[in-house]
Amino acid sequence: MTSWKTSLFGVLVGIATMAHFIWPAVITLEILSAITGILTIALGLSAKDSQITGGTVVNATNDPAVVKDSATK
Repeated sequence: MTSWKTSLFGVLVGIATMAHFIWPAVITLEILSAITGILTIALGLSAKDSQITGGTVVNATNDPAVVKDSATK
């Protein structure tokens, strides 16, 4: 699991959906839509690539010859 935050929000969306099926009178479609909308926004904001400059993978090289070779493979 690379990013525990995205996994957590994905699981919470699943739990909210299952709660609707278990208690449809309590978790109506309107409430479910609000919950999943909020959690989806939170998922997007917490995604690892939202701050691309803070990534942990280093580019191998910017040498044009190496880049050209890798593009033709």
